[in-house]
Amino acid sequence: MRKIAVTVLIALLLLPSVASAAERTEDVIKSVVFPGWGQFSTGRYSRGAVMMGTALVSIGAIGGFTLQYNRHIDSYEEATRGYSQATYIGDAVKYY
Repeated sequence: MRKIAVTVLIALLLLPSVASAAERTEDVIKSVVFPGWGQFSTGRYSRGAVMMGTALVSIGAIGGFTLQYNRHIDSYEEATRGYSQATYIGDAVKYY
């Protein structure tokens, strides 16, 4: 929590002084909630699009890898169960 507070404080200090403090705080909060949202609200559309795209690709990759991992775990557990319950040597070899 302390690192987040320091990051938000540094981001507030580095923003241009043209915008009011309330606008800067709102933009920082938007960027913390979803990367790129704060950039879109300040008019930096290309930077916001890159950040949003990167965040969406990362979320999709994490979801895909998690799904693939869970499928492999299920397959392993099914093979283990089949091997331990095998009564015929052919079945044991198949699950091994």
